[in-house]
Amino acid sequence: MVITTDHDEFADLSPDDLRDRMRGNLVIDTKWVLDAEEWAEHGMDVEQL
Repeated sequence: MVITTDHDEFADLSPDDLRDRMRGNLVIDTKWVLDAEEWAEHGMDVEQL
């Protein structure tokens, strides 16, 4: 998944719910709306650009 906007809805996403809906675990966060460490604890690979 690639996040390209800083809408509040993205900050409210659950890493567990999203992981269950994705084939992979890579999230590219271009707006720094996610807590990358928290998401990593849930098995997600967050790259913030």
